[in-house]
Amino acid sequence: MDFWASWCVACLASFPFMEQMQRDLGARGLQVVALNLDQKPADAQRFLAAHRVSFPIAMGSNEACAKQFGVGAMPSTFIVDRNRRIRAVHAGFRSGEARAIRGLVEQLLAEPAR
Repeated sequence: MDFWASWCVACLASFPFMEQMQRDLGARGLQVVALNLDQKPADAQRFLAAHRVSFPIAMGSNEACAKQFGVGAMPSTFIVDRNRRIRAVHAGFRSGEARAIRGLVEQLLAEPAR
């Protein structure tokens, strides 16, 4: 689960990374879901028109969900395993972190569901 917004500079780097992971690892069970936190839907639509992705985007009022998850930085990524447990939370995004995030995702995809 990836919380994002159009005004988030780090999201410009994280979106292509998430898209590449979805393409590379989707057949193994990865499903990226992005939850938009823009106040104006038009802002999100403009961002998505310029940064197309294949994973689902939850639009609308996601503030309550973000509050429940304690989102404090953008983007905020919650890595959930096959048993629906949050196994890691990553706040922000820098391209140097991509290898570690992908490694964790691949490790979790190798674990069996219980």
